[in-house]
Amino acid sequence: MAQSGEDSKEEFNRVKTFMLAMDWFNLSAEKKKKYLKDKRLSQNEKVILECSLLIRENKFQEIEDRLIKMVIHHPLIEAQRCFVLAISLNSSSRSHNAVEFFIRSKKIFHQYNLNRFEFNTLIQLFYCYLNLKQKFKVLSLLDELEAFKLESVVDEISLERCRFNGMV
Repeated sequence: MAQSGEDSKEEFNRVKTFMLAMDWFNLSAEKKKKYLKDKRLSQNEKVILECSLLIRENKFQEIEDRLIKMVIHHPLIEAQRCFVLAISLNSSSRSHNAVEFFIRSKKIFHQYNLNRFEFNTLIQLFYCYLNLKQKFKVLSLLDELEAFKLESVVDEISLERCRFNGMV
């Protein structure tokens, strides 16, 4: 069920600091680490943020151990948990396990009209399907990505990379 604009905005505002900290492509690792000291973040939010930093260190098993059984009640925090977990699984050559978490994350971001987060999730899911050699799903996702209004040069480059990889 889609959120009304007001409900969606209110839910986002409850976790705004966390969502800003989870901006994968506009924050350096140092800036993300500063958020770990922010008292506005819950313990679960800090764990998810820490795990997003562990991806750079290839600590995939640690990420999975910390996130797989975590119970989250706020949908946007759950979406980020799923996103980080899926990236970790895909990066550790377990793409088949990552798909369900990317899809769960994408659905929540779509429900809350968080287009940039949804776009980034679809980009990652694209590479997951590419790893799995699921050509039909790769092409289908490419069509879905083409429908997005791109917000930055980084988005344009990401889409171009997908176009290139989708041709292979």
